[in-house]
Amino acid sequence: PVGLFCLVDGECLMPRATDMTCLQKIYKTFEKSTICYKPSRFASTNFGVKHYAGEVIYDITTFLEKNTDKLHADITTLLKTSKMPILKALFADPKFAPE
Repeated sequence: PVGLFCLVDGECLMPRATDMTCLQKIYKTFEKSTICYKPSRFASTNFGVKHYAGEVIYDITTFLEKNTDKLHADITTLLKTSKMPILKALFADPKFAPE
């Protein structure tokens, strides 16, 4: 079975993924689970997880953005100016441009 972390990591890699598509996958994947669950029968941006220390409700808003491994602009700028040709070439790629 797919775990919550694996599901979120996978969703972070999808180009068209949104917080809401991630939330729907969480609901669908764990619909029979008592550990990860939808905390309300009404529409919301939340999902719940029963941890060893108790229940925690998470809000999916900006969840994917926070869990995407992006390099900080100062690091990419530093790597682009590296004296090592391989680093300079890798970070000259536009997909590494700071946002």
